[in-house]
Amino acid sequence: MNREQEIEEKLKEVENLIKVTSSDELMKRSFEDFFSYDNLKRNWKAYILFSIISLVVTILFFYQKEKMEHILALVSYTNDIFLGLLGIVFAGYALFQASLSDRLIKSMFVKSKDKTTDSNGVSLKYTKLNESFFKLMLLYVMAIALNAVTFLVLNNGGIFITWLYVNSYGRVTLYILLCLYIFFFISVLWELKFFIFNLYSLINASVANEILFSIDKEIDEKDIND
Repeated sequence: MNREQEIEEKLKEVENLIKVTSSDELMKRSFEDFFSYDNLKRNWKAYILFSIISLVVTILFFYQKEKMEHILALVSYTNDIFLGLLGIVFAGYALFQASLSDRLIKSMFVKSKDKTTDSNGVSLKYTKLNESFFKLMLLYVMAIALNAVTFLVLNNGGIFITWLYVNSYGRVTLYILLCLYIFFFISVLWELKFFIFNLYSLINASVANEILFSIDKEIDEKDIND
């Protein structure tokens, strides 16, 4: 990469940093990435497993006597998990920012995507890493909001709850929604895998960058002394 190409790469990365101008746009991109075909193609084996787990759990709920109480307990339990994970991701983002040095940021800006992307599509470019943390936090915030709406409906939607219990179509609808909810919950949890990998890769890159800088410094000092 010559000097002009290096500068061009840096300018592109800077443009990407200011490309998102609103929370709505970032939320839209987060949804698009999560429900994209590329994401489905990359994780199709995991999604098949999640579908089987969701179906099995839904069948287990079918044989429970107090179905609604168990569903409310599930929603409350998952909400506690998402709140905890949101705090973990936020702490991870703080660690991400604290791990960045001037040299590491520069190296992340000039490296090409092909050289910094693994088989899971995770890139070590700064904009990709920075955006991934925000997208994951937004995903958990949306999951918490979904739980809040679900909890309110199940607690206060008397007519709707009666229809779910009395009508045979209602019971089918209940089990379908429950299966989809469990699938969504497991899928969102699975996204934590990429957060852990990004954090792991960043720490490794930071250590490697410091070692290389130290080696270069020693070589320069040796050349000066010679």
